[in-house]
Amino acid sequence: MTAARTNTLPKLRRQKEKGRPDRAFVVLNGRKIACGRWGTPQAHQRYDRAIVEWLAGGRQLPIEVDQQVTVAILIDRFLAHAQEHYRRRDGSVTNEYGTYERAAWPLLALYADLAVQDFTPRCLRAVRQKMINAGWSRPHINSQIRRLRHVFRWGSAQELLPAPIHSALSNVEPLQQHRSNAPETDPVTPVSDAVVEATLPNLTPTLQAMVNLQRYTGMRPAELCELTTDMIDTSGDVWVANYDDHKTAHRGRRRMVFIRPQAQKVLAPWLHRDLAAPVFSPRQSERERLEAMRSQRKTPLTCGNGPGDNRVSKPRCAPADKWTTQSYGRAIQRACDEAFPPPEHLARRRVKGEGRKSERWETRGEWRGRLSQEGLLNELTPWQKAHRWAPNQLRHSYATRVRREHGLEAAQVLLGHAKADVTQVYAERDLQKALSVAREVG
Repeated sequence: MTAARTNTLPKLRRQKEKGRPDRAFVVLNGRKIACGRWGTPQAHQRYDRAIVEWLAGGRQLPIEVDQQVTVAILIDRFLAHAQEHYRRRDGSVTNEYGTYERAAWPLLALYADLAVQDFTPRCLRAVRQKMINAGWSRPHINSQIRRLRHVFRWGSAQELLPAPIHSALSNVEPLQQHRSNAPETDPVTPVSDAVVEATLPNLTPTLQAMVNLQRYTGMRPAELCELTTDMIDTSGDVWVANYDDHKTAHRGRRRMVFIRPQAQKVLAPWLHRDLAAPVFSPRQSERERLEAMRSQRKTPLTCGNGPGDNRVSKPRCAPADKWTTQSYGRAIQRACDEAFPPPEHLARRRVKGEGRKSERWETRGEWRGRLSQEGLLNELTPWQKAHRWAPNQLRHSYATRVRREHGLEAAQVLLGHAKADVTQVYAERDLQKALSVAREVG
């Protein structure tokens, strides 16, 4: 565990000794650093130098000469640095910090006590094999190995390990497609409008607006969840949402989302007076869901629980202040399950209830446990994969449409990419256009 972030600096302290001049010192990471005679300019100079070097080292002191630097110490030092480095403008830690934590897990499981100077390319390949055994996909493994190499490069810059160690690790080639035991991932493809339209009735009005706004603007799911009223410039015929904190803000790039009139009709009803609050709220979506259930109620209000009566004082899962990419994606998955229910032998069943309830639906654990016992779980996973779509596919659909109608450069600008080769990943080539050109060329 890394220490909590603090902006305060350790103060210069005074140590009194009988018969001797008072001494100045500062405590950094629990270690006492002598600064010389108290009250002298040299003491303040040594204090300033110790603080600057400590801050430059990520609030960590250099390793003592007699202390052996192990892989565990290297990872602990880097995570302390990452907790300070990978931050948004509001001070919150980005997802990259957690990704480095997960990348370090197989490394620490094998070589936590190994001295860093003894870590060789063979060790890195062993860590990669452990990732393969854990079922990680090939692209994810290559990304995590690149992060681990970055950890050793950072350690070399911090003088925690010899520079040749990182140079040797850089020679480990990434896994190539279909040439390893690591599973391959399916490419993210656009989702058709027919599938989206079939899913919309199973979403709350809030989620319907979010899906339609993403369809018409091509914004990232994270940008959609972070959207606030004060970001949007509504002075022109095309509204512009300006993001100060976004995926590539640390590279000095701007991100603007252009909201055309069709998208403005979707967004306008959701703009509110609290300019800094997220435009779309999970709490509002939950209220809409409960109101929809209440409208379908068959029992009179005079019988049973009334609206708001059957509430837990301390709910285990309460609606958050804003959507996350994970909660947004899960909501769409649930809507897909309702819009495209699995075959009867794979669907959830009604089981005998307890107390006054004669029947109830299987829980997710009971459902998947039953399918596992019946040997049907291997059929359910491909079915759900084929009948579910993710928010990122809306961005692919938008990119494909813009590229087909206005070209690659227009898609690059609207998607907010610095390079066109990144847009190539999102904007699928139009197959019909390629076929027509092939016919003309002969």
